[in-house]
Amino acid sequence: MKPTRSTLSATLRAGGRLAVMNRLSLREQTGFLIGLCLLLGGAWLGILAVGGEHAPKPQPWWMAIVVAGLFVAGELLMLHVVYRREALTLTLTEVPTALALMFLDFRVALVARLVASAVVYFVIIRKQFVKNVFNLGLHAFSLAVGYVVLTLLYDHQGWTEVTFVALFSAVLVVTLVDSVLVIAVIALFEGGFVAKLRGELRGTVPSIVITSITATVTAALAVAWPLLAISLLVPILGVWGVLRSHARNSQRLSDLVELHGLAASLGVSLQRGEIAEVAVREAHRLLRANRVQLIQVDPQTGTTEVIGAEGESIVGLPQHRDDERWCSALDGGASLLPAEAIDTDRSLGSNLIVAPVRDGEQLVAILVAAERAGVMDGFDEADLVRAGTIADRLALALRNAALHEQIQHEAWHDSLTGLPNRIQFERTIDEVLDEGDPTGSIGLLMLGVDRFREVNSTLGHQTGDRVLLELVNRLASGLQPGDVLARLAGDEFGVLIRVDGDEQLLETAHRLVQLAERRLALDEFEVVVTLSVGAVICPDQVSNAAMMLRRADIAMHTAKVAHSSVELYRNDIDRRTPERLSMLGDLRMALEHSHLEVNFQPKVDLASGRVVGAEALVRWNHPQRGMVPPVEFVTLAENTGLITMLTDQVLRKCVSTIRLLNDLGHHLDVSLNLSAIDLLDEKLVGRVERILAENGVPADQLTLEITESALLADGPRSLETAEGLRRLGAHLSIDDFGTGFSSFSYLRVLPASELKVDQSFVTNMLSDARDEVIVRSTIDLGHNLGLQVVAEGVEDMATLERLRVLGCDLVQGFGIAKPMPLDRLLVFLNDGARESSRTAAHPAVASPFQPRVVSAS
Repeated sequence: MKPTRSTLSATLRAGGRLAVMNRLSLREQTGFLIGLCLLLGGAWLGILAVGGEHAPKPQPWWMAIVVAGLFVAGELLMLHVVYRREALTLTLTEVPTALALMFLDFRVALVARLVASAVVYFVIIRKQFVKNVFNLGLHAFSLAVGYVVLTLLYDHQGWTEVTFVALFSAVLVVTLVDSVLVIAVIALFEGGFVAKLRGELRGTVPSIVITSITATVTAALAVAWPLLAISLLVPILGVWGVLRSHARNSQRLSDLVELHGLAASLGVSLQRGEIAEVAVREAHRLLRANRVQLIQVDPQTGTTEVIGAEGESIVGLPQHRDDERWCSALDGGASLLPAEAIDTDRSLGSNLIVAPVRDGEQLVAILVAAERAGVMDGFDEADLVRAGTIADRLALALRNAALHEQIQHEAWHDSLTGLPNRIQFERTIDEVLDEGDPTGSIGLLMLGVDRFREVNSTLGHQTGDRVLLELVNRLASGLQPGDVLARLAGDEFGVLIRVDGDEQLLETAHRLVQLAERRLALDEFEVVVTLSVGAVICPDQVSNAAMMLRRADIAMHTAKVAHSSVELYRNDIDRRTPERLSMLGDLRMALEHSHLEVNFQPKVDLASGRVVGAEALVRWNHPQRGMVPPVEFVTLAENTGLITMLTDQVLRKCVSTIRLLNDLGHHLDVSLNLSAIDLLDEKLVGRVERILAENGVPADQLTLEITESALLADGPRSLETAEGLRRLGAHLSIDDFGTGFSSFSYLRVLPASELKVDQSFVTNMLSDARDEVIVRSTIDLGHNLGLQVVAEGVEDMATLERLRVLGCDLVQGFGIAKPMPLDRLLVFLNDGARESSRTAAHPAVASPFQPRVVSAS
């Protein structure tokens, strides 16, 4: 018996006949030439150096047939042992080798060996042609070397101890030469001859020695007692059978352990690529296949794509699931497919394994293994069982990976449109920012669908979804490859693009707006979608996605308010800065500690020249910032929910001032401005009534000023609150008249008693005839509606006199008095009262209009 390695299976990948030598690789051609040289060299060496002199006596012709038959049996009764992926094969050929050395002439023995091997390789096992040539040359050369060793040591004196040693040495050399030549040829291509030889001898020398002794003993018995030698073959075959059975059982147990380890390896990852990498690596090892590919199958189209490979590529595999070359092998479990069925490079051996991987009834992948390593030229049934088990384990791993991918996709994508959601979009932006882009800038567009709530409430959410899907298709058609479109919220979308500058970014934004505005036919309806777009380009100071999205959101809302379709982010439209956040905290503290001040600007009756009222104006003197403009902190209060606290504080100050003035004999009306949010507060009327009652002030001394923009916020609710204030007895004034969008429509229904002409018209009325026309028309309109008219922004006597001529009722402005604290207001009122008493005969020139009064501030 002799152990041999896979005869160049890892290095000689040949196929075909001599007629196709030109199609073989350089390594294959080299292996063929080496085998041919060994064959010719062995024949020459044996005939030249040995001849027939060593044979103890001539033997009958049938002895050659017996030896040839034993060679055939020895080659077929193989015992395969796998050690660290190396496929070791134990055979019984040492026994016929020893008999040939003792009883046959070299030439006869060579013919018997070659004929036996040719029958096994070409007829029974059907190995590849190049492998067969190499194996024949290997056997011929090693047999010749064995005859040379025996000739050198044999004394031709009959069977003696020297003869035994000589025969044992010859058999041992034959086996060693086989192994050394195989390793040498492998090292010719891969290197590491010494290391490979050391590993080979360390694992096989004991078995080589034992089998060589057994063969020598058998030959010795055949010389002395032929019948005893024949009978000795029976226990040898029995022991051999036991060893083969044990090897099979050990291999099955090893397979179970290996496959259990495979399941654990595949379960480590939930990424399809990593699973494919582990699967082909383990299949390469467990199936002892030099080439393995895992092919993914598209369940919709049936097309295939390689997602994992080990070893050289398998050329010529079908590109579709339904290809007739392998569709029959995909119907059941793992199958052996003849290599001829696939138009490949003819280097795959006699067959290959095709193992379908199924998720339920659906084919999701195909595991293909080719080019069996080891002395076997193809795969067997045991390999088929292993491949089927690998496919089953792989199916479970791929199913888990698919579920993981689905969960990830749902977590990072919008369920309706399939677009990335806000989380994934932010991740993408951060990745792009981290990578940097030396060729251009990073632009971000945030798109909001205008009045989309009306579509849902009028036509239903299903129709709204159709509108969004069509909008997505239109937006996608207007983008370039590499641009990222995402759905951030119900009617908000984001676009990440690479641009050369602001102009290109705005050009893209306007193009998307135009695409969206094309009419969309939905059954019997036609819908026009308009967009408001906020654009931001990534400057150096933008460090993350959150900052870019915040700025784009600010720009988008600016576009909505201004009805401008597209707005580019600018610092002046950003009210949500860290500085503003700090101001919010300061404002809250100022309100909690009543640090805000209320100043009063007098109102004068043009007919009598007397002060008849005052407007309360809130002021904030910040300890670090100084005087903060009311437009800043009032807007901040409106946006943060502090407006209610602010309004209540100003209202209490006004009412307490009215009470104080009444006690001092100055019966004035005091007015204050209400916010749009105040008008939406259903509890406002109750709070006003309670504060008036606490101070004992009649409601008709309180005037509440309402802007037209406040009425636009929510007309019905605002009008309901205004009507409640009127029923309470308070006066209502329409402030900043002429600057809104729906003044006349609300004048018909608003329970107002006063109309204030905005100072933007009054200030320039003497120099701009159109402004005077507006002022005159507003005064006439107010009087015709039964309203008192107040002109703001009076800065000089000429303007005041012109307003008197036009019939204006009340005036206020810096030309009369600037806003002042309460104590200064009391001084102003007392001085005006004394002056008024001295000039009672001339009411038209009462003292409040004299320079002395004007300068009082």
